[in-house]
Amino acid sequence: VQLVEDDGVDLSPYDTVCVIFPYTTNIPFAGLAALNGSRLWLNGNTSDRVVTHELGHNYGSSHASSWVATDSNPADPSGYLVEYGNFTDIMGSGSLPAGHFNCWHKNHIGWHGSSNTPFVATSGTYRIYRSDHYQTSGTVRGLEIDQNSTNQYWVGFRQEFPEYESYSRGAYVLWKKTGTNRSFLLDMSPQSAAGGYDGGLALGQTYSDSPHGVHITPVARGGQTPNEWMDITVNLGTFPGNSAPSGSLSGPAQLAVQERALFSVSASDIDGDDLAYYWDIGDGLVKPNTPVISAAWLSGGTHTVRCVISDMKGGTNLVVHTVVISSPLENWTQRTSGTTKDLNDIAVGNGRLVAVGNNGTTALSDDGSNWTVHTSADVWLGNVYMEGVVPVSYTHLTLPTIILPCRCRGAAEH
Repeated sequence: VQLVEDDGVDLSPYDTVCVIFPYTTNIPFAGLAALNGSRLWLNGNTSDRVVTHELGHNYGSSHASSWVATDSNPADPSGYLVEYGNFTDIMGSGSLPAGHFNCWHKNHIGWHGSSNTPFVATSGTYRIYRSDHYQTSGTVRGLEIDQNSTNQYWVGFRQEFPEYESYSRGAYVLWKKTGTNRSFLLDMSPQSAAGGYDGGLALGQTYSDSPHGVHITPVARGGQTPNEWMDITVNLGTFPGNSAPSGSLSGPAQLAVQERALFSVSASDIDGDDLAYYWDIGDGLVKPNTPVISAAWLSGGTHTVRCVISDMKGGTNLVVHTVVISSPLENWTQRTSGTTKDLNDIAVGNGRLVAVGNNGTTALSDDGSNWTVHTSADVWLGNVYMEGVVPVSYTHLTLPTIILPCRCRGAAEH
C-alpha cells in the first residue's frame, strides 16, 4: 500500500483498500482485516465468504460467536464462548447467501437504526420482520432488551435456514455482554443432543430470565416472502405472587401409522394471564402456538406428546399424553424362497408374485409360500413364462442391470 501511495496514487477516497497476494502457507489465514479500519488482506482467497467476513471486520464487527451453557440456563454465566459458533452468520461459521449479519451486527455497523431494532422498555407484543432478505420492507428487524444495566438480549428472525426448524419457525436470541465487540448466539435448548442446531426460540416457547425479570415468547408467525414476520411477546418484571397455569392434555390412546388425530390442551390461569403452548411430539418439528394440534406418526411404537403451557411471565406447566401407534410393518411372516441368491425387489399382479435378484435370478409364486426359481440362463433362453403378470401395473419392480463385457479392435480402454 505504501509503495502505491509513493507512486502518487491517492487512496483517501476509498473506504477499504484490499491487498491480494498469491497463496502462501507461511501465512496462517485466508483473510485479515483491520477492525473498524480500512485495510484488508487476502491470502490468495477471493471467495465471497472470506471477502464478506473480512469486510465485516472493517465495518466494525468482531466475530459472531455462540455461548455454550453448562446447565439449563442458556445465558449461564459459567458457560464459555465458541469463537465462530454462530452458524447462521457470515461473521461466525455461516455461509452466503444465507448468512446475513445478525440484527445486532447490522445495528452496530450502522445499517439498521433505532427504528429497525427498537429498544423494548415496556411489556407488550412486538412484530419483527426477517432480517435476512434485501427486499424486506417491514421496518422492525429485531428487538433490543436489557438483561441488566450492562448486558442486553437481541431478538431476531431468519428464514434462510429452513433445515433448522426452531430457527425458521422461531426467533434467534443473542446475548450482548458489556465490554465485548461481538454477539453470542444463545441455545434455547442447551441440554439437547443437537448441539445448538435446535437452539432457536420456537413458537410458543418462553425464555425466562427470571432473576432479571425478562420473559420472551414467539407467539405468531406469518407473511409471505420477502416479508415474513413473527410476533414476540416480551414481559418485563419479576411478577411476585405469579401462579403457574394449570391444564391437562387429551387425545386418542391408540392410532395407526399415518393416521392423523387431534390433541388438545385444556388450560386456565388463576391470574388471568394469556397463555402460550409449546408442543413436542418427538418429530423435531415446531407446532403452532395453539391449544389444539393435529398430529400423525410415520413409525409404530409408543410415542409421547408433550406440551408446555406458559403464562409468558415465568410460570409453566408440562402436560403429557402417551399414544400407541400400530404399524403393519412391525409384524412379518418369514418365507423361504428356495434360493440363496440376493433378491432385490418384489412385485405382484393378478395374484402372482415376482421377485428379482442378482445375475438375472427370478422367483415366481402364486401363493407367497411356494416359489419357482429361475436363473439368468432360463431368462435368456425364454423358459420363464409370466402369463397374467406382465399386462398388470405392478406395485414396484426393479429389474437387474446386466453388463456384458465387450472389446472391439482399436477401441479406447478406460
